Amino acid sequence: MRRQYIQRSLVVMASGVLLIASCKKQGNNDNPDVSPSSNVIVVNAAPSPAGYPALDMYLDTGKFTPAAIAYLGNNQATGITGNLLYAPALAADHAVDVRPTTTPNVKVLNANASLMPDVNYSFFIYDTLNNTTSQFKLLKLTDELVQPADTSMGKIRFLHLAPTLPAYDLTFVRLSGTTEVDSVTLTNRTYVGSGVPNEATLSAFTNVKGGVYRLKIKTAGTATVVTTINNAATNFLNFAKGKGYTVYVTGMAKGQPLALRTVRHF
Repeated sequence: MRRQYIQRSLVVMASGVLLIASCKKQGNNDNPDVSPSSNVIVVNAAPSPAGYPALDMYLDTGKFTPAAIAYLGNNQATGITGNLLYAPALAADHAVDVRPTTTPNVKVLNANASLMPDVNYSFFIYDTLNNTTSQFKLLKLTDELVQPADTSMGKIRFLHLAPTLPAYDLTFVRLSGTTEVDSVTLTNRTYVGSGVPNEATLSAFTNVKGGVYRLKIKTAGTATVVTTINNAATNFLNFAKGKGYTVYVTGMAKGQPLALRTVRHF
């Protein structure tokens, strides 16, 4: 009887080992229940008439944004100044669509996006609905969340998302009080939607000294200042040391004025 009991115990133990081994072989992750993920920020930079509903983004058939995003808004937890939140998304090839929150059966953007594991992305919804396509456009940028080696520096990149405006030179002027100290100029920035966007080029950041800035928007290739935007009016031009920002302009379409906003990435 004792020999039979030992034999039965060994059989049960061996079956358990086989079961564990077979479970471990499923998938490439050490934990088969955890899928590789990316991280995504979604920004609504698409000028729309007053009263147009906020937008929901879907990945494949599931709603990705937990709350609808109004024009000039994003899905960060607290925007530019608080704890920032990239929403996790399955690292895979996705069908992306955008729908007005009040008419979820209507798709006003259709695109495809490939997301890689452990990579951070910003999705910008931009352009305007028109009679030909009735579609917004999607810009997918890769966000390299690495602080500058020089601790006195921050990082910025600029996006021209105003569909009716010409190319501009952008001069970011750093201030000490009201005195202009130094500046960085980004030249010949054209509307992103005027052709096929070079997402790799647009993803790149430029190092700038940390501080408060004013922005001079000039006609490309000239010294003619079209408009000047001061931080005091918006608080979107205060670049902290060791942080990274996307600065974008949009508007001047569908009854919306020129607007400047900043998204902080880290």
